[in-house]
Amino acid sequence: MIQLFLLFTLSLSSTWASISLPDAFRAAEKNLESLKRADSQADQANFKRKQAIGALTPTVSGFGSYTEIDPLPSNGSNTAFTRLNQYSYGLRLQQPLFRGGSISGLQQRSEEAVLSSMSKESTKIEVYQLTINSFYNLYLARKDIKNVRELLKFSEQRVKELKERTKLGRSRQGELVQAEAQLFNVEADLEASEASLKASELQFEFVTGIKGDDLAVDNSLPALEEVGSYLSKIKSRPDIKAQNQRIVVAEKQVGVAQGGHVPNIDFTSNYYFLRTGILAGSKWDVGLQLTVPLWQGNVVQNEVKSAVEIKKQAQLTSNEMERSANREIMTLYQQYQRNLEQVRRLEVAVKKSKESYDLNQKDYKYGQVTNLDVLQALNVYIDSKRNFDRASVMAYMSYKNLEAASGVLP
Repeated sequence: MIQLFLLFTLSLSSTWASISLPDAFRAAEKNLESLKRADSQADQANFKRKQAIGALTPTVSGFGSYTEIDPLPSNGSNTAFTRLNQYSYGLRLQQPLFRGGSISGLQQRSEEAVLSSMSKESTKIEVYQLTINSFYNLYLARKDIKNVRELLKFSEQRVKELKERTKLGRSRQGELVQAEAQLFNVEADLEASEASLKASELQFEFVTGIKGDDLAVDNSLPALEEVGSYLSKIKSRPDIKAQNQRIVVAEKQVGVAQGGHVPNIDFTSNYYFLRTGILAGSKWDVGLQLTVPLWQGNVVQNEVKSAVEIKKQAQLTSNEMERSANREIMTLYQQYQRNLEQVRRLEVAVKKSKESYDLNQKDYKYGQVTNLDVLQALNVYIDSKRNFDRASVMAYMSYKNLEAASGVLP
């Protein structure tokens, strides 16, 4: 019985455990179709590599032929040369000995298999970035709605207090109307916040496949390293490595295209189960087949030029991606620096605005300030809290995206 109770307790704790960003990322890896497509592409690349290997191995096929012959003038004899039909069937073995571009083709398929594996790692970075945004947007939406509900509670209290004061003649009717208008505005704001929260929950569930009932977020903002430490990781980013691998694949494609200028040599062998004609007594034959390309309408030359341009495009794309990654890291680095400073200032603003609200409430009771002063102080206090929470969450997002831009996964 005790064991069953412990098992039940453990199952409950695992169900209600807080979801961290790494947990959400692992769930997204299993849920999103992009990684499954990457696995499928990797399988395709391996199949194509095996096909390239198969093109260099012997092929065995059955064959048969039947030929009707125009009869020669008859001289009364029936020989192999005057036979009216010729037929044979048997097995044929063909082994490519030299094919232009075949080695480059095999190498290209092997490099494509490597590329597909790198592309999957690149896709993981994209999945991680989606997870970061959905995770922290949901976290922010929940914090924001708490602030709006706090403002709603204070506004309701304000209306209730002013109704009592108005009955006693200690407050004007206009002050009550001001507070009621504030309350209606907050209720409308709460509707918008609830809609935003619902959208964030749906987005998080779409990315991860799970419900983010309880998100675990570290409350301490990480310290920045030198910007050079992030920039130095660009070359090892999966998408940059994948693009450089595309250059290697393009180089092999140039070799494949150039192979169209080279002769092909094949070894062939036939074994006959039945054969007619002058070679009816021969059961087998072997030979070499040489094919020399002489003129193909510049098709091969244009294929080579096209492959060279594809390689050139791959190199240009690689250069552009590195520059873009450099810019992305610099932007996120500077953004995080600004976020840290913003959080520091807003933390002070929250304390000061809370103090101001408390003082205005106290002064109002002694008739030293108006109701409008109290409402303004309340709005400034809640706005400061909302801005502080937003800046804090944006700082987390900036830092995690900075790590992702450097190719760092949880």
